Amino acid sequence: TNRQSQPIRWVIAENATLKFLDSKGKLVHTVSPYGDKFPGTFTFALGDIDGDTELEVMTVPTSRGSVRVRAFHLNGRPANVDFIFNKKNGSNGSIAVVSANSSAPATIALGGRSQERPIVSIVDLRGKLIRQWGAFEGSFLGGVNIAVGDVDGNGTQRIVAGRGAGGRPEVRIFTPEGKLTGLFNAFEASSH
Repeated sequence: TNRQSQPIRWVIAENATLKFLDSKGKLVHTVSPYGDKFPGTFTFALGDIDGDTELEVMTVPTSRGSVRVRAFHLNGRPANVDFIFNKKNGSNGSIAVVSANSSAPATIALGGRSQERPIVSIVDLRGKLIRQWGAFEGSFLGGVNIAVGDVDGNGTQRIVAGRGAGGRPEVRIFTPEGKLTGLFNAFEASSH
């Protein structure tokens, strides 16, 4: 549930808008994270950022311009996250939430945009850089796509990184501290 009368089942991004849908696919409400006139694109991730077991939606632009990270509750109201990520610390083109738990607050993982180095940045909910590392060699300028999940069933979240545009189909798995714990090819290089 999400503390509202209609449970949200799906969240989709279309143009400059997040759309919140119920279990029958009916539109419940919309949010424009960067305003109705936002000319770029953005991506989003779901995660529990405040430890209340309720999911929030984190957004970040993928196009050039603002590097503003925002969060919303599933009822569409803004959550307590809205910051500009310091451009000199890297950039972002993908986002994932390392969810809060009883022993650690939530953090946000940001992946470098296309045409930039494949940097993964871990920031707190105010945008302060905690750590960052290169997910792939620095000469690769296709960015990095990231996700967070328990990939081995032990209850520990990992950051899964895939090369961005023009890269080999290599996937690397890291701890939130940046330690490489696994890697594999997602498919044969000749098949993409």
